[in-house]
Amino acid sequence: MPALVDKIPVIFAVPSRIPDMSQGQWLLVTLTAGVGGGILSIGFAEGVAFMGQSRGIHTFASRLKYVTLPPGEIVRRLPISTLMTRTLSFLSSLYLFWLLLSGMYTPYLLAAGVGCSLFVYLLASRMGLIDREGFPLHLLGKALFSYWPWLIKEIFKSAWDVSRRIVDPRLPISPTLVEFAPTQKTALGLVIHANSITLTPGTISVEVEPGRFLVHALTAEGAAGLAGSEMDRRCTELEGKA
Repeated sequence: MPALVDKIPVIFAVPSRIPDMSQGQWLLVTLTAGVGGGILSIGFAEGVAFMGQSRGIHTFASRLKYVTLPPGEIVRRLPISTLMTRTLSFLSSLYLFWLLLSGMYTPYLLAAGVGCSLFVYLLASRMGLIDREGFPLHLLGKALFSYWPWLIKEIFKSAWDVSRRIVDPRLPISPTLVEFAPTQKTALGLVIHANSITLTPGTISVEVEPGRFLVHALTAEGAAGLAGSEMDRRCTELEGKA
C-alpha cells in the first residue's frame, strides 16, 4: 500500500483506526510503510519530485525494474577476496547505520535490520552502485586519517568566521557567485570536492559538472579563494587513489 500511495497518509491512517496498538505493532507499521514507500517512486514525495526533475532518465519503469525482476549480475568480475571484503564492509555499514537510527535493540528490530541491510545490498548490487565509485572503500584510510581531520578543522574555522560576521555588523558580508574549474577528473573526486564546499559554512555548491563549479560564497574573499584552493588540491590528491 505505501508503495502505491504516499507513506505519510498510511502512517496517519493506521493508528487512527487502531489507536490501542502495541509498540511492536507500531514499529511494524513504520518499518513496512517506510520500506514500502521507497520501493516505487510514486510512494514518496521525494521520488515524485526527482522524477519530475530528471525526465526521461529516472522514470517509474526504470525504478520498477530494479525491485520486481530477479537480481541480475550482482557483482562484476572481482577477486574473491576483494568481493568478500567489499560485501562485508557494505553490509556492516548498512547495519551499523540501522542500529544508530533505531536506538532500540529488541530481537525483532535487530532481525529487521539484518533483513533490510540484505535487501538494500541486493538492490544496490543490481543497480551497479557497489563499485569503487559508489562505495569507495579504498579511500577510507586516506580520508579518515588525512582528509577528514583537515576538513573538520576547516569547517570549524569557517563556522567561527561566519558567526563573527553575523554578530559584528562592521564585518563585511558580500554574497558572491563564483565560477571556477576544479582539477578533479572523476565523478567521485568532483562529488567529494562539491560536498566539502557545501559542508564548509559560508559556501554552497550550486552547479557541479566536469571542469566547472558554480559556488555561492558569503564573502568576496571566500569566493576569491576557491580557485586553486587547498581543498581543491587535497581532493585531487585523494582522487588519485581512486
